[in-house]
Amino acid sequence: MNYKPAFYLRWLLFFAIAAVVWVVMDLEPKDITDFDSNFLVYLVMCSFYLFLITADMKELKKLKIVKEKYNVRDEEDFNSLLLGMVAYLLGFNANSKDTEFKYLEKTFLKYFSQQKTDYLMARLIKDHLTNQTNLNSLLENCKTKLNEAELNHLLFILVGVATVDKLVDDREKSILSEFVSKVGLSFSDLNSAYSQFTFEFEEDKRKEQNREKEYFDSFEEWYKAYQGRRQGYSAPSTSSIEKAYETLELPYNSPLEDVKKQYRKLAKKHHPDLIAHLGKEHVKIAEEKFKGISNAYELLQKHLGKV
Repeated sequence: MNYKPAFYLRWLLFFAIAAVVWVVMDLEPKDITDFDSNFLVYLVMCSFYLFLITADMKELKKLKIVKEKYNVRDEEDFNSLLLGMVAYLLGFNANSKDTEFKYLEKTFLKYFSQQKTDYLMARLIKDHLTNQTNLNSLLENCKTKLNEAELNHLLFILVGVATVDKLVDDREKSILSEFVSKVGLSFSDLNSAYSQFTFEFEEDKRKEQNREKEYFDSFEEWYKAYQGRRQGYSAPSTSSIEKAYETLELPYNSPLEDVKKQYRKLAKKHHPDLIAHLGKEHVKIAEEKFKGISNAYELLQKHLGKV
């Protein structure tokens, strides 16, 4: 909503109504003590209107701050690095399968508008698939051009892209690990991001399949079980308590005091205001991550409070 027109209109209406009511009701007192009930009603009306105008002024000030923080160049630079990393993460090339693009578009639509998604997909194809930057060079650019908050924000989006098909393959896992090690983030940051998505690692899935194969006496029995696994199998997920500890980057069974201390630290580290200069859509993504951290904290508070 654009508050400026409404703000100025409210001011004009206030002066117009105040003047009309003053004249029609003949409210001008003859002396300082000559105030009747109509005049008191008039004062209340004016006070209420001034309250609304004050609220408008605060909202305008807030919007001005957000606008000043937002920087188009910052967003463009960030999105360029994001698309470069996405191209490497998913192993894109000019002949990529349609399914890969559909998965990526699905991820972008989760975070961005349809118009922004179309723009990002077009830039990905034009700028990053035909002329890929060297990965080491790209990681160095991320490290030098982005601050810690922006790097964590980028990591969260990349993990979201990698997990959209519910499976993180060995290549994706390797690139994400290389990303955090080269740009100066920690593997606790990576595990925290992983914990906010539902997926399987390809390596774990492969081990599970091998265990199943070794368990059955015959190939026929294994194949039947494997077919059932493909149709409806879901691996047992990590408990919500364990995931909550991972989200807060804490060892399992850490005490409540440590949980509170770590939550305050992460609340400052991942606050959405830190990337406000990238635009409202990126703020929305950061709010999703921040909500995950808050939910993990609330869950552990309740769990440890009952222990």
